[in-house]
Amino acid sequence: MKVTTLASGSSGNAIYIEDQEEAILIDVGLSGRAIVERLAAIDRDLSRIKAILVTHEHVDHVKGVGVLSRKLDKPVYATEKTWAAMAKTVGPVADENRRYIEAGKGIEVGEFQLEVFATSHDAVDSVGYTIHTRHEKLGVLTDTGCINLSIKDQLAGSDMLICESNHDLDMLKKGPYPWNLKKRILSQKGHLSNISAGHILADLCSGTTQQVVLAHLSQENNEPDLAYTTVAEIMEKKGCAIGRQVDMAVAPRGGPGPVYDLGSGE
Repeated sequence: MKVTTLASGSSGNAIYIEDQEEAILIDVGLSGRAIVERLAAIDRDLSRIKAILVTHEHVDHVKGVGVLSRKLDKPVYATEKTWAAMAKTVGPVADENRRYIEAGKGIEVGEFQLEVFATSHDAVDSVGYTIHTRHEKLGVLTDTGCINLSIKDQLAGSDMLICESNHDLDMLKKGPYPWNLKKRILSQKGHLSNISAGHILADLCSGTTQQVVLAHLSQENNEPDLAYTTVAEIMEKKGCAIGRQVDMAVAPRGGPGPVYDLGSGE
């Protein structure tokens, strides 16, 4: 399995995952043109994409979903409530390409086996995913204000974890956002802080975990170096050796990140 973030943050989110000749996208929070450009930057094109999976209806996750589905004639997977909530943003999608998923139930998309789990966000029915191939497991957790034992159980044993590290608590509290927005971000329906991400990742990293990618960093309330340092310090204190036991990186906000090859351990 090969994985990269095409975009990560409040301006747009998209994750590209491939296995041999097939690929899927988790979220398309960019224009169709931007997705084409970012795939080209990693020497890929739209021909590999078999399906699009949606975590929730916010525009930074679904902006280009409808465009790509219509262009490629490919299915889109989302919960029933998410389909209703994103209808105006996504536009028309062919009936045969409207696929419905449910938290707690698995699905198959080509060679990929996926498990869907509920997250805690101010969306109608937000979800995260674990993606399995014959030999690897990827866990994707973004846009959640808290994590419970059920989520930890789903993500346990992942070879790679993409986890949001949205904000630094001091930057958020002292920053320019109005108090109502700050309360929303800090709530259990908001986003994970750097500190929360550090504790969660330390608990989740196991002997199989090769790679951690910190994602969905706030433009206003976080910095890549700060997120990395905060998370790394917590993980190290809890016995997870960064650079020796597991590698860690921060997903770029404005372009594709590296292509991680889980099968080769790179």
